[in-house]
Amino acid sequence: MTFRAKTIAAFMMVLVLTAGIFAGSVINGQNDSGRALAAEETTKRTVSVSGEGIIQIAPDVAYVTLGVETSDKEMTVAQDANKDMMNDIIDELLRLGIEEKDIQTQYYSVYPDYQWREDRSVLVGYRVSNQVRVRIANIDDTGMVLDAVADKGANIVNGIQFTVSDAKEAYNKALELALKDAEDKAKLMMGYFGFQDLTPVAISEGSQGYPSVLYGAKDMMESASRSTPISGGQMEIRAMVNVTFEY
Repeated sequence: MTFRAKTIAAFMMVLVLTAGIFAGSVINGQNDSGRALAAEETTKRTVSVSGEGIIQIAPDVAYVTLGVETSDKEMTVAQDANKDMMNDIIDELLRLGIEEKDIQTQYYSVYPDYQWREDRSVLVGYRVSNQVRVRIANIDDTGMVLDAVADKGANIVNGIQFTVSDAKEAYNKALELALKDAEDKAKLMMGYFGFQDLTPVAISEGSQGYPSVLYGAKDMMESASRSTPISGGQMEIRAMVNVTFEY
């Protein structure tokens, strides 16, 4: 090998060694940075709390399931009688201002009626049941509607539910209360140990729902027979949150 070739080879070896040393420094620097970040993450101090908000609101909409059950020895006779009575009930509902879209069939059945006689089951006729679910947009009309359909022959009432037409605004208020409740709890707990500065780093919403108020069928029929207005009272809308604070 000539002197020139030896010189070039030596120069190349120096370059390779220099590059290796530089790469190692970079890798070591990255590892050190990663370890520093991991250490910083593990030293973060957090506290997690839950909060609840409750709003009391008066319902403004009522739902009631009502209908007619008829029976006769002949199935067609029972069906015709049921059809005539249900038509009268629906006509009355429409007359009272309830829209067709707010009257929905929930159940219709025709079934044989058996009775025990002399230790055996005997077919005595047929029963026809037809039920509709009615939305009453003006809750104050509930008692009047029940009176009216009872006069038209309604003999099935499965209960009434009171709810609100738009619960979003009320729920948002309950959500604000829930967040405030979580903040107050965190400040109380950490303030006890002398920590005052809290920063929310994670927030999750709990399960939500707008429960309706159920009014029993028996109470409904008694109220209707007395022509007593039915009151929806108050209902609760709840919101739940889970919040993690860093301190």
